[in-house]
Amino acid sequence: MRPGLLGFAAASIALSVLQPAAAAPSKGVSFDYAQGKEDAVATLRAWKGRAYLHPAVLAEPTRPRPLVVFMHGLNRDKVPFRWMGAASDPDVRDMIAGLIDGQKIEPAILVAPTTVTECDTPRTMWPGFDLGRFLALTMRHLDARVVVDRRNVILVGHSGAACNTAGGLVAAVRSEAALKAVLVIDTCMDEAAGGLLALAPPDTDVVVSWQPLGWERPFEAFERLFLESSGDRHSRGLRKVQRLNIPEPNAHGAIVPVALEHWLPHWIPGPLARRP
Repeated sequence: MRPGLLGFAAASIALSVLQPAAAAPSKGVSFDYAQGKEDAVATLRAWKGRAYLHPAVLAEPTRPRPLVVFMHGLNRDKVPFRWMGAASDPDVRDMIAGLIDGQKIEPAILVAPTTVTECDTPRTMWPGFDLGRFLALTMRHLDARVVVDRRNVILVGHSGAACNTAGGLVAAVRSEAALKAVLVIDTCMDEAAGGLLALAPPDTDVVVSWQPLGWERPFEAFERLFLESSGDRHSRGLRKVQRLNIPEPNAHGAIVPVALEHWLPHWIPGPLARRP
């Protein structure tokens, strides 16, 4: 394993926080998609998706573009597409648009599955989520509009998205779907999840960003098992647990744009990217 790939960043990182709006982005195109009647396995767990195409992506539709997949967390209100247009949440589409406009990342396609069932309890969220199947559905609906660079697929999950050790993001990283990177943002961080996230393919980067306010979790046990297990598997990708100090009243939500701004330029850099 290359030296320096496993590490724990305990120092605070001061980053500018993007100010996402609750309303849909004023530029670009968003559309929803779902499995059709022709899908024999269509069920309540046949996840719907929402895609966002920035104007820079639409301007060159035949140019392969990175794909960012965002999985939301707890959804007790049963609101479709949390963080992708729900009035009560910031909007990840605005965060991605801001990074593209600021030339911090190259133009990327953003997609998100959503769940309004079995989403009341973090550790049982996203049961049976099949990332490979969701990506296949996504590609079918994107193919007529844009081209996805399948070597540049980045999976992002916030909060409860990665709390279920038998489903959700934790299971998704062990699927056959090819992932360049996984960004886990302020999740439950149970010790067992640390070992399971380390089972991502050896070349896949896995970064866990967290903040300490308002939520006691076994940080040290999670970090130790995650890094030790990654080392035991001879992981070649970056494996990192990163503490971010967020000077915001709702640090759990405010960490999302900070983590995206910190890590997406590392994986899909734009002309003005600042690498971590």
